[in-house]
Amino acid sequence: MRHVRFLGSLVAENGLLWTFEWTLSQLLKGVLGRVERSLESLERRRALPGLSGAAANRSIWDGYDWRRGGEEWTPSAEWKRSLTALIRERAPRQGAILEIGPGAGRWTEALQKLAGALTVVDVSRTSIEACRARLAGSDNVRYLVNDGRTLPDIPDDSIDFIWSFDTFVHVSPEDTAAYAGEFRRVLRSGGRGIVHHPASGGLRGGFRSRMTSDAFTSLLRSTGLVPLEQFDSWGPQGAFDVKHFGDAITVFAKE
Repeated sequence: MRHVRFLGSLVAENGLLWTFEWTLSQLLKGVLGRVERSLESLERRRALPGLSGAAANRSIWDGYDWRRGGEEWTPSAEWKRSLTALIRERAPRQGAILEIGPGAGRWTEALQKLAGALTVVDVSRTSIEACRARLAGSDNVRYLVNDGRTLPDIPDDSIDFIWSFDTFVHVSPEDTAAYAGEFRRVLRSGGRGIVHHPASGGLRGGFRSRMTSDAFTSLLRSTGLVPLEQFDSWGPQGAFDVKHFGDAITVFAKE
């Protein structure tokens, strides 16, 4: 009876059509919530990539409109400057740098100015061509399209620094594990990497990976890499962060 009275009050104040559509929206939310929970459970039980597999990522980003250069994911100019400063602080000058998943080159420009040699790798050919156009005339950049999980065209022990931002948040745990082994292979002794990845298992945000902070750290250790730092904010009093979608940034090294 309580529910009937409540619906009656909605009809009295909003009319029958509004009340019907609101009720339908609540029912659909409940159904969609159950379907989403079922999908998540199925992905976990069967180790399925869902929307974070290499083939899905290639299809998504090959079809993406890169005309905004990836800046649609930049919260503010100050936030971008702070992360660019972090790159300058951590990346070696004139070293061999690898960027995985550059998008349209949002961070590639800063890396190119620091690197002696920069290798840019993406599963999306469209993304690579966008980067090539953005950095036209730069003679220290090599562009590669890969399979979304390995780095076959990069020699062993040839990279000083790895950078990846806004990419591994969309890479499945299984593909991330394959990449972790490749990090170990291509990094020189003493080389370092910085990777942005999910912290909360994809609980927030569109088609994000099920990776977590603890799982990412474990993957690195299992390959022989050493996690050095893990954080979700930086700058004065943690003024800048990647908390909105429940992400983290991990710094690691090869000893």
